[in-house]
Amino acid sequence: MVVFHIVAFKTRSASGLQTLRENFLALPERCLHPKTGESYIKIARGGKQISTEGKDRGMQVCFVMEFDVSRSSAIDLCQQAKKDQRVVAVSEHWVGDRLTSVLEVRARVGKSEKGA
Repeated sequence: MVVFHIVAFKTRSASGLQTLRENFLALPERCLHPKTGESYIKIARGGKQISTEGKDRGMQVCFVMEFDVSRSSAIDLCQQAKKDQRVVAVSEHWVGDRLTSVLEVRARVGKSEKGA
């Protein structure tokens, strides 16, 4: 099963968006599962928001991360990401006066987990 984590940001200023993009796209190389030593983020992609439908709520950049949950539950991996200091550092750098809005969703694809 695969879990997709989708995040979109709206910032007060366009300055720094390239750094935000670089930091997010580097997470798969930096975020290693403490038990396996393997990256728990399999793929990270993202860039400038280009939607033309007018429903983007002003979001400027979007990222899609893919988590392979064949060895762990989706909840375990999401909890790991919340505790990982590399993920926390990227998030904390952008909270406060730099961000005006964040949209975050997760989706499971494949065999559903018990109770889902």
